[in-house]
Amino acid sequence: MARHRHVGGLRRALRILVPVILVLLTVTLWQGHASRSAVATFFGDPPPQPTVTEVTAASATPTPTAAPTPTAATPTTVISTHSGVRCTYPGTDAATRTARQLQSGIAATVAEHPARLAVSVRDWTSGVSCSFRGTTRFDSASVIKATTVATLFWQAQQAHRDLSATERKWVKDAITVSDNDAESALWSRVGGASGVQRFLAAAGMTSTRPGSGGYWGLSEVTSDDQVRLLSRLARAGLLTAENRRHELALMRQVTASQRWGVPTGAPAGTSVAVKNGWLLESGSGWHVNTIGYVTESGHEYAMAVLSDGSATMAAGVDAVEDVARTAHTALH
Repeated sequence: MARHRHVGGLRRALRILVPVILVLLTVTLWQGHASRSAVATFFGDPPPQPTVTEVTAASATPTPTAAPTPTAATPTTVISTHSGVRCTYPGTDAATRTARQLQSGIAATVAEHPARLAVSVRDWTSGVSCSFRGTTRFDSASVIKATTVATLFWQAQQAHRDLSATERKWVKDAITVSDNDAESALWSRVGGASGVQRFLAAAGMTSTRPGSGGYWGLSEVTSDDQVRLLSRLARAGLLTAENRRHELALMRQVTASQRWGVPTGAPAGTSVAVKNGWLLESGSGWHVNTIGYVTESGHEYAMAVLSDGSATMAAGVDAVEDVARTAHTALH
């Protein structure tokens, strides 16, 4: 009877404990799930891991691209001075040879003469420009006539008119036979020194000083500016094609007795437009000057040679012709 009561009590205890245990297990499991959910909610989802791509030697090599098409390089401009002769030229072999020949030749020739000399050369074909005392002023004598004629053409262009018959005769006589009366008439017609000065400014001949008081032969010119004048006659820009052709044609028709200077030493077959000037001054001897524009097949250049201090006109002519001959040789 006692044993029966003991078993019965145990059963009653189990009926009480089992539900309690089940409840406790349920609560425990629920708290664990809630705890994991809370952690995920607070910190957020774990950050995504980066995608790693393996780089191989092959994939690291850039894809080759086509090389750019080569273009012709612009030659470097060279400026050099030798024995006082300053040259500017493209750095090609041919231009370098020409410049060096001009430098050595001009320096040697100038040293042979007692006269004070200046020379400027511009070769459009090779791109070489050289000068010796290119910015030194010399009395112009009659080479100023080429500037006066260019001034008249320029003024007529601005006024939209043609030259009169009288002006055309003055122009022809001043250039082809170096007539002084014709030059004086032209000098007055263009407005004297002030009129010429306006043309000089337009032409970029900023170192030239027109003679005052009607003394056009005492204008002060430089060889560099004289080559600039020839450039204005040879190239389009300041003067019309008709006016440029007109003046150069007259310079090619200079009377035979005055075709010395730049034409000397020019190769056969060349065409030389020339204007010379000569003047005797007390204290400075003979002033002998020559300017010219030279053309031949596939070649063109301009040259100006100025001088003073010669004892005779013949000595002055000899000096400028020696320089001209030297320049022609170097340019060919």
